[in-house]
Amino acid sequence: MNPGEKSCCENAEYETLYAEKSKPFVYRRGNLILAANPSGGTHTVPVQADGRTPIFAIGSFAIGSFAIGSAEAVGDTLRLGPQSFVVL
Repeated sequence: MNPGEKSCCENAEYETLYAEKSKPFVYRRGNLILAANPSGGTHTVPVQADGRTPIFAIGSFAIGSFAIGSAEAVGDTLRLGPQSFVVL
């Protein structure tokens, strides 16, 4: 089993990184950072993502100039587009 798969096992280490009402929910599972933003707006949350890039995202498409499902980790923040889920 490679190290990435261990993060998905039932006994992987879990830590909530960010959780506020009406904001995205961000957590660490093993070596992965997972974030969900079910709202219709873009949110930036204070999460140290260590310059990671998304390895999986749901809903990454655009309608005109409105992007749905985008995610970006910059410095010590994570910017999540509307209705997005991302694994870093």
